[in-house]
Amino acid sequence: MLNDIISAKKNQWLQSSDCAITGLIGYIKRADKLRTPQIEAIETYLFLKIAGENKPLWQLFSEGFFNESQNSTALNLKPNALALYQFAKRQKLAKLADLILEHPDALDFETIIKSLFYNVSYPDYLLSLPMGAGKTYLMAAFMYLDLYFAELEPDNKHFAHNFLVLIPSGLKTSIVPSLKTIQHFQPSWVLPEPAASHLKSLLKFDVLDESKSAKRSNKTVTPNAKKVNDCFENPFGNVFVVNAEKVILNRVELNPTLSTVEKTDDENHVLLTNCGTESDLFRTFRF
Repeated sequence: MLNDIISAKKNQWLQSSDCAITGLIGYIKRADKLRTPQIEAIETYLFLKIAGENKPLWQLFSEGFFNESQNSTALNLKPNALALYQFAKRQKLAKLADLILEHPDALDFETIIKSLFYNVSYPDYLLSLPMGAGKTYLMAAFMYLDLYFAELEPDNKHFAHNFLVLIPSGLKTSIVPSLKTIQHFQPSWVLPEPAASHLKSLLKFDVLDESKSAKRSNKTVTPNAKKVNDCFENPFGNVFVVNAEKVILNRVELNPTLSTVEKTDDENHVLLTNCGTESDLFRTFRF
């Protein structure tokens, strides 16, 4: 249901004079290398990042970003109240819709909306495609598009400079070989030359699956931590594939000299969910 709301707003944006990707989407369609679901996913991804300013979905919903034009019945509702009212009407939740109209100041609309989105505080976009639609290549397309815009606007935190791919350990042997096809993706399918070849030369793909090289100590530098630390010398275009159940970045920290060291079990207090926090450095993909 929310997908329909997002798609409707996305299509309005694509047809508006404010759309910043008209030429880019035209190029992708002319290249004719991606399937229609992949192109639609790219449109949605860039719509949420550019028009939606990469905000969490609950925040966009609460701010009225997806609201339809107000009618006379709900004319005086605040944006978050109107968003919930229109949601209730679409879902045929008549009692909730009536309650909002009768007591518009009695409900904590922001808290209710946050709960509808599982209280996730960071941008957590799930793009669902059918089996065989090319999700791995779509992920590669997202990476190259982020890098493209990140080079154009280095200080724009909406676009990632590096990428973290989280996979379940049980599917490691089946997923990792598939993910390695990211290295073979042709960025010219989504970006014109010479930008495509330039970005392909920058992309670095690494699986963080090496064992410790030393016995447990108070502060241990691991091969995986060293790979992450090395990226800070040139923090752009790195793709790290990590076991989601034992994320190396969940156990490391940067010391004042930007060296990466592993934390002991007692010191490890960073939650896995923190790896999902968006920044100008990392974008996280989950399986």
